[in-house]
Amino acid sequence: VPSEPGDYTVRYHLASGYAVVASSPLKVTDVVATLEPAPTVGVGGDLSINWTGPKQPSDFISIDKPGAADTVYGPYTYATQGSPAKIRAPDEAGDYVVRYHMAIGYRVIGSAPVKVIDETVTLSGPEHAAAGSQVQIKWAGPGNKADFISIDPVGSDESKYGPYAYA
Repeated sequence: VPSEPGDYTVRYHLASGYAVVASSPLKVTDVVATLEPAPTVGVGGDLSINWTGPKQPSDFISIDKPGAADTVYGPYTYATQGSPAKIRAPDEAGDYVVRYHMAIGYRVIGSAPVKVIDETVTLSGPEHAAAGSQVQIKWAGPGNKADFISIDPVGSDESKYGPYAYA
């Protein structure tokens, strides 16, 4: 069914020439979704979102920048995963909006604000270590799933890393 409400016609077309041989009216009613995310989440953390909505295959819930077009979205999870939804927050702090997108046309039928906040992270360890040895690093921070601590050459690009351990 189309994602926009309105009056439609269901039609049977013959394959050769597309002639319509039967039709029936269909009124498409509007649907809405409600979203209740936690008010804040740390950068890279898992945001929990209680929600209600149509839960159609390929509908999804995303964390987006405010004012983004319906077809522009950030991290997401499919509605079929159920409520509460869990979505990994962006790595950049700021104001965001959680939105429910219908699969057809990505139409947004519900939204709610959320703030992604910086987390305090500290590291400490030895100033010297023998090549190939193991070192103990003390850290404090969010400990999000898949976060890791690495030892890298000075000046390395953030996407390049050396030996690591998961936080």
